[in-house]
Amino acid sequence: MSDRAGAVGSAATTARRGVVHGVSLGTEIHRVFLGAVVAMGCGGVSDRPPILGLVDAGEDAAVVSEVDAGVVPALVPGGTCALPVSLPLRLSLQPASAPVTLVDALPHANEVAVDATSVYWTDYLGGSIHRADRDGGHPTVLASSEPLAEGLSIDQGVLYWMMGDFDHAALRSMPAAGGTPVTLGRARRAHPTELLHHRITFDEANVYWADIGDETFMNGSIYRVPKVGGTPVALVSGLHAPTSIASDRCNLYWITLGEDAAPGDSIRYVGEVSAMPLAGGPVQVLARSQINALDIAVDGSWVYWSVRGPGPQTGTIQRLAKAGGAPQQLARNLFLPPHLALDDRFLYTLDEGVLAIAIAGRQTRELVSLPFLGGGNGLTVDASGAFFTHQMRGGVSAVSFLPLSP
Repeated sequence: MSDRAGAVGSAATTARRGVVHGVSLGTEIHRVFLGAVVAMGCGGVSDRPPILGLVDAGEDAAVVSEVDAGVVPALVPGGTCALPVSLPLRLSLQPASAPVTLVDALPHANEVAVDATSVYWTDYLGGSIHRADRDGGHPTVLASSEPLAEGLSIDQGVLYWMMGDFDHAALRSMPAAGGTPVTLGRARRAHPTELLHHRITFDEANVYWADIGDETFMNGSIYRVPKVGGTPVALVSGLHAPTSIASDRCNLYWITLGEDAAPGDSIRYVGEVSAMPLAGGPVQVLARSQINALDIAVDGSWVYWSVRGPGPQTGTIQRLAKAGGAPQQLARNLFLPPHLALDDRFLYTLDEGVLAIAIAGRQTRELVSLPFLGGGNGLTVDASGAFFTHQMRGGVSAVSFLPLSP
């Protein structure tokens, strides 16, 4: 393995320990810090710079150039397209109650998914897939021998995830009700690290995933395979370490970790945000010079992505209209926003806690303050609130739920 791949891969040996939580959301922007619950307004005064502030493209041109030099306006192929499923509806971000710890004392809780009856999570280093009732009851192990499992997703009653060591990886699936995991496709030399989150996406018949390729980070691919199994097809190859991927009914969208901008520094890579038609076709670059890109999400009108930035507290969340135009910056001065989740009015991410951003507004408001204990790992939202995993004292993690008002 090259020095570069080794430096990045070594981050994966760091335990991702967390707790699963859930929170109910209201309006505007809310931040949920991870740890013991502190009453609103009693969490102390932060000296960090302002986090949020939606600004128009022209107004934000200087800010965009500071963080994302070379970002260019682009028109996403296919124009505005509907999502395969509707986003949860939410009229406000008022918390219905304080966050609730569903399952705690977990070794390495990482990714989280949820359906109408259960919450699911991965044990990243323990290599297992878990399920519990939505209230945290009856926790059980669904699958073991799934090393470095991440990218956990659920679609039509089936769980999907990526697993594998630094020499190979596989796309796996199993019924959410339980069963035997099966391999749908294999990936070449995936390097699961704190920077790489292998998000999986779907349409009605297929599963799509990103494979970063080998240790050169120069020959990554985007793959498609039928949900029922079959031969994986590479839709595009020769990418510079693609990681997270998202889709609507027209297009695929992904971020690449990109090239090493500072040799010897394993956390400064300059990548791109790109798109292509689901049916195949030309790749269109939507944004360039993304320093340590982390995750991507889409709704009916926008493409959103998060970047870690070149140093501490330089993370941003940006978006680009599918119809074209210049990027807009939704959040800045973040520490590490690794995951994005959406409902119909808010964008959520993990930083020092769970942060909710009003897609159409500029306001910022904290719902709940929880002392920061090392960051969150996984995040998802549904109509009832936000589910997330995070680290706790004592080197363990938890799954939590934050109930949100509809």
